[in-house]
Amino acid sequence: MKKLFFLIIPMFLSFHLSAQVWFSLETGVRPEDSDGIVTVNTLSVDTINDLLYVGGLFYYAGDSVSRNLAIWDGNKWLSTEDDGEFAANEVTASIMMHDTLLLASGKGLKRYVNHHFIQDVPTVGDIVNAFCVYHDTLYAGEESGAGISKWNGQYWQAVGGGINGPIPGEVNALGIYQDQLIIGGLFKSVGDSSFNNIAAWNGSSWDDLNGGTKYSKSQYDGNVFSIGLYNSNLVISGNFDTAGGVYCQMFAEWNGKNWAPMNDEEICGVAYDLKSKDSLLYAAGDMYKGTSCFVNREATWDGNNWHDLNFTDGGIAFSQAFFKHQLYVGGIIDFYSTDGEEIKGIGRLNYATNVNTVRKLIEVKINPNPSTNYFNLNYNINQASLLYIIDQYGRTIKTCTLSPASKDLKIDVHDLAQGLYLITLQNSNERFSEKMVIQR
Repeated sequence: MKKLFFLIIPMFLSFHLSAQVWFSLETGVRPEDSDGIVTVNTLSVDTINDLLYVGGLFYYAGDSVSRNLAIWDGNKWLSTEDDGEFAANEVTASIMMHDTLLLASGKGLKRYVNHHFIQDVPTVGDIVNAFCVYHDTLYAGEESGAGISKWNGQYWQAVGGGINGPIPGEVNALGIYQDQLIIGGLFKSVGDSSFNNIAAWNGSSWDDLNGGTKYSKSQYDGNVFSIGLYNSNLVISGNFDTAGGVYCQMFAEWNGKNWAPMNDEEICGVAYDLKSKDSLLYAAGDMYKGTSCFVNREATWDGNNWHDLNFTDGGIAFSQAFFKHQLYVGGIIDFYSTDGEEIKGIGRLNYATNVNTVRKLIEVKINPNPSTNYFNLNYNINQASLLYIIDQYGRTIKTCTLSPASKDLKIDVHDLAQGLYLITLQNSNERFSEKMVIQR
């Protein structure tokens, strides 16, 4: 345990090494019965109304009944149930289209707009795992059937002949890369051509991305579960050990010509959601720590290494969203945060964005900045607050509790490496964040 000594009188405060601080969303999402299963499968941000839609399998959101679909406004839960209308089945996928949420509930599709459910979109044919808009057209990835379908305004139609096998084939993830629609899942052919679990559609024909993904222990595996973008490259994760003939254990990166591994010695397990924010790739899944593996369930990739965000070592993380300058993660999860809060179904991280985009809610002065071996913190708070020093990878390096009785601190940072840090003050009502550079 490291300690930082504040050079003020009469108060001495000690910092300690700490993991990221995760927060609950009130009482989270819960089942109707105490022994029921809860999962959050999909998170969609409504940027017009500034809301987060949470979809999955649950009965309560906070203290309200909001079956399988709920709204979080940043401070409280809002029920989506209206005059007997609700999402009757588990929500498996969702997408925002302007001010309307399109969701897949069971084998049915619904729209949610202006606090009302509208069921006017025909069923695709099976359970939908993913939606994507490509060239102004809505696409859906399915458990079986055609696997990949598009909406022509009147009905759904298979894209490029659809996928085939192994029985049944499935499409789990959709993305867009270099003006192509990317589909990932478990399939061995698209149309009349052989493919391995991933393919790119340019609007008229398919490309196999150098042979796709395979799993050496079974010709019927190599499943791709998630697709993302990072630093102009396509990133995927799934149950494979080669991509394009290159050894890539469960994570791989495609630059438009070749596949490459992503330091797979540091990470074990697969990601079910991949999203980029600023200079980092965020991965949510069933990753676990082992002899050489360093991350659990939620992690970041900086282009060279993986970093653990200390989410939980149990359950599975299925979905992520960046909302109101915080990272939200949902899945089959139930754990207690480092602050003793129970995280049920969904949790949020107190820091997830670039230091230049964090909202300032209270005024605090830091000087000098850049700093060498110390900096002065001048603040005015009316209740006890937590102070975090966070590095550029989103890791909380040190924390302490600040008392409202004090207004100034001189903080020794001689033991911290040179680089960019975020200084964050947080209490139950307010949050302040400011970047700070250590330069020697």
